[in-house]
Amino acid sequence: MGTFLDDLRRSMSSLSIRLSLGEPAGKRLLDLLERSSPENEYTFPRLVDLVQPPTPANLAKVLAKLEQKGLVKRVFRVESPAVPGAGIRDFHSLADVTPMVYDDRQDIEIPVEPENLRVIYSLHP
Repeated sequence: MGTFLDDLRRSMSSLSIRLSLGEPAGKRLLDLLERSSPENEYTFPRLVDLVQPPTPANLAKVLAKLEQKGLVKRVFRVESPAVPGAGIRDFHSLADVTPMVYDDRQDIEIPVEPENLRVIYSLHP
């Protein structure tokens, strides 16, 4: 059985991923994945900045493939409007996101709005 890094390198060397990202961006993503730890989390715009893919859509396709293989974890995080950047609840899929969530920082139920919903990636699940 291979290690996480072996599985990651094998996945990153696949032709479809190399074609989607190109060599420089693929190497940047692999380097980022290799040095990330489970507590490292990234928004999609931050990953675009770090990886510099040909297009954001290309990176999204690659992240989806890596997520299917269990090499990347994606969550939909609701953040507190009272404390920007403070997550109050994570959901595994967009379909699971409830219209209202309890914000313990304000001690109230709040509506989930696009402004307080972030897609977060953990690169070492």
